[in-house]
Amino acid sequence: MAVVGRVLEAQGYSGLRYDLALKDPEYIEELVTHHVGGYLKIAPEHSEHKTLSKMMKPDISSYDKFSACSTNFPAR
Repeated sequence: MAVVGRVLEAQGYSGLRYDLALKDPEYIEELVTHHVGGYLKIAPEHSEHKTLSKMMKPDISSYDKFSACSTNFPAR
């Protein structure tokens, strides 16, 4: 998971693909316990189906699943 730390600390890092994160629970655990302090922001437009569709991203349900999964790990 050292690679995750390097990626998250990289200059210019600006986002998280919730749908991709769901494929790796270890990544979610690393993210939640060591990098975000239990808080993530989501831009309002990233909860809108029309916008997500134009960006070729899955709908907001992937965020809901990610959010539910991320609560399994305590923030440090």
